[in-house]
Amino acid sequence: MSLKPKTNSGYDRISSKLLKYLIPSISFPISIVINKSVQTGIRPRNMKIAKMISIYKEKNKL
Repeated sequence: MSLKPKTNSGYDRISSKLLKYLIPSISFPISIVINKSVQTGIRPRNMKIAKMISIYKEKNKL
């Protein structure tokens, strides 16, 4: 719920604004998927994707 309500999306094409709106209806099914994943040690392929972004810090410029 602490996500900023932005309309841009990541790899999954789901905006944080939409996600916050859908939380009441999707939180239970998502918790089942995550709990089963932890119990079995099997991760859905789509959960293995990450978006990496470099962030410039003034003192550490390359």
